[in-house]
Amino acid sequence: MSMNAQGRGLPTRVVRLTFRFDNDNVELVERRSSQGVAPPSDELTEDVGEHGFRVEVRSADDRTVYRRVMHDPFTPHVEVFSADSQRSIRRAPQERASGMFFVDVPDTDEGQQVALLSSAAPQARTLAGGTSGPAVEVARVSLR
Repeated sequence: MSMNAQGRGLPTRVVRLTFRFDNDNVELVERRSSQGVAPPSDELTEDVGEHGFRVEVRSADDRTVYRRVMHDPFTPHVEVFSADSQRSIRRAPQERASGMFFVDVPDTDEGQQVALLSSAAPQARTLAGGTSGPAVEVARVSLR
């Protein structure tokens, strides 16, 4: 353990997971372990009905042991800039959502899987009738 992390009782190993998505297909592209400290966990409260995007590290018995609320990479809008200097930036619907993103999570003995939950992913919008509903699990991968 590094001195800073050891003094605070924080894990000193981090797993960076890189994901690629194309509409409702989410795929783990790379899993890389390294020295470092993951961002702090957000509260591990009951999440029924919550909107947005979060990453959760789950134990072998499916308990959430780490949660990080983040910007939702599946947002169905893009920012559009106009050539006209009198017009501001506007949001436009995105016909096909695709892209890549990464998350850093702590590498602890207790953590076994990582779950991604989103209210903007195509799967969540389908379940909510085309609008943004509560976050649903859109992917789950092994931490190791």
